[in-house]
Amino acid sequence: MFSQTRHSFTSPCRLLMFAAIINVTAGAGVAMAQSVLVKDGPPGMPVEVILNSAAIGSATVDQNGDATIPVNLQAHGGKTETDAHVYVDVCEKMRRVLIIERGQQPPAPEAGCDRKDVLGLFLVRRVSTIVLNLGGVNPTVLLIQGQYRPGAPSRSWGLSPKGLVLGGGAGLSRIGDAGVIFCGDVSTCESDSSGIGYTASAAFWVTRFAAAEVAYIRPSTVSAEGTGGETLRFNSTLEANVLTIGGKGGVPAGPVRIYGHGGINRHQAKSLTNQTLNGVTNLLELRTEGWGWQFGGGGEVWIMPRFALFGEFTRLRLKGDARGGGEGSLDDSLMTIFGGARFKIF
Repeated sequence: MFSQTRHSFTSPCRLLMFAAIINVTAGAGVAMAQSVLVKDGPPGMPVEVILNSAAIGSATVDQNGDATIPVNLQAHGGKTETDAHVYVDVCEKMRRVLIIERGQQPPAPEAGCDRKDVLGLFLVRRVSTIVLNLGGVNPTVLLIQGQYRPGAPSRSWGLSPKGLVLGGGAGLSRIGDAGVIFCGDVSTCESDSSGIGYTASAAFWVTRFAAAEVAYIRPSTVSAEGTGGETLRFNSTLEANVLTIGGKGGVPAGPVRIYGHGGINRHQAKSLTNQTLNGVTNLLELRTEGWGWQFGGGGEVWIMPRFALFGEFTRLRLKGDARGGGEGSLDDSLMTIFGGARFKIF
């Protein structure tokens, strides 16, 4: 037995996170006061900006759907920067933008107004431009430290996606006690239980928070070589193939998703020992298969809408009996730390 597009906080779902701060650096000509820039608003519609409970600016949406409202937080509270939540009240004859500092409660919306909240905690500085897009079902915010230049290229990050995601990677793997057990109590023995392993996976994210996943893991081969006096000489190897089936739970924050995963695994392993004792050589072979558990966690960053980099760790229990009803069994642990790439298919 071996004991071996442009970054915003848009989401049809409500993302679970305590804070989200975007800083997009502008070039020359940094503005020295805050402003709110409304995009895709109804032409001719008045827009009012509220800080906590006080009105601090207003403007009218032009024929292009834009309105710019200068604001000055320092003049309304004495702060050069603050952490704030953003809300939009959609009223019949007005749009109201509410900037509510952390720890403050927004005033109740007026009768007939529908309140939309923009998920996140935004760091508003004295050079900030809050670009608020009202064109969709839910408003979105782009927070820029400096002037907003609509025609200038901007750094774009994708949201962590739903749908089918394929991935592959490599990294460190270790099968726990196999090498030690191969050596046993012989006088001279060297073993190696860790090395480079590989993985491939397919996950289907039903939402941005939950997925089902199937993965293949090929850990590094365990090896041992030893002698016992002048009469015993041996070398041993253990190779394994592991299929995991489980679920993932994630917490997305823009292009980043932190997740945990768990489930079951099915392994097939082959152990070979070439042993020479008193001049007689024997080849001992054990093939095992069986079910065990697995759990772990990691994170991924979607640097493009369909491409991400990931890193994760997994701990698995490899447990099974000899194939074909023979004698012997495997009961060991497998640890992996993998990194690689993932691709959204649809």
